[in-house]
Amino acid sequence: FDGTGDYVSVGTSLLNTPSSGTISAWIQVDTLPSSQIGTHLYPAIIAKGDTYLQLVYNENKRIIAYFFDGGANSNIHSGDNAIVLNTWQHIVYAWDSSSSQLYVDGVQKYSGSVTWADVNGATTQAVTIGEGQNGSAVSHIGNISSVAVYDTALTSSQVLTQYDNGIDSDLSSDSNLVSYWKMDNGSTVSDLKGSNNGTVTNATLVENAVAFDSTANNNNGAL
Repeated sequence: FDGTGDYVSVGTSLLNTPSSGTISAWIQVDTLPSSQIGTHLYPAIIAKGDTYLQLVYNENKRIIAYFFDGGANSNIHSGDNAIVLNTWQHIVYAWDSSSSQLYVDGVQKYSGSVTWADVNGATTQAVTIGEGQNGSAVSHIGNISSVAVYDTALTSSQVLTQYDNGIDSDLSSDSNLVSYWKMDNGSTVSDLKGSNNGTVTNATLVENAVAFDSTANNNNGAL
C-alpha cells in the first residue's frame, strides 16, 4: 500500500451487525504519517466505510480503533510506541456487547467498556483493507497479510496462540471465522473461508503480502 489511493475492497456484506467480533491482521509499517490528516484520517489497516469503524495508526506509533455513529464518535488505542517500523506485527481488535480489547503481538494493550457494538452497522459501506473509504483517506504504507474477520470476540489465549503460530499459520479452519484473506499467492486476494474476494486498487500483490509504496506512482516493493 502506498499511502495514496491503494486498497483492497472486500465488499459490503461484512461487519454489518457489530454486536461481537474480531479483526486480526499482520502488518508491516514502513513509514509513519507526519500528523493527522483531517478528522480521524490516519493510515488504515482495515475500515468499514469512512464513518463507522477504522483500525488505524498514527505518528506516535499508536494503534487506534475509531468508532463513529452519526455525529458521535469514540476511540480506543494501544498507547504510544506500539508500532516497530519495518517489522511484521500482529494486530487484533476484539469486541462484544459490553467491552473491547486491543492486542499487539499477543499482548493486550487496551481492555474496557468502549466498544464498537454501540455503533449502528453500515450495510452500504464497503470493508477496505489498507485504506478507509473517505475521499481524502490515507492508505497504509507498507505490507499487510493474513487478515481475518470473526463473528465472536477471541479470548486473550486465542489471540496469543494466533500470534505464537506466526504469520504463515493457516486460519481457514478456525471456529467462528467469517472471512480470511491470507494474501500470499502473489496474484489474487481470495477469501479462504467465505465469498468476499478482494478487489485490488493500485496496490501490488507480492508473495506473502500486499505491498504499498508511499505515493500513487505504484513503485511498490517486494518483501
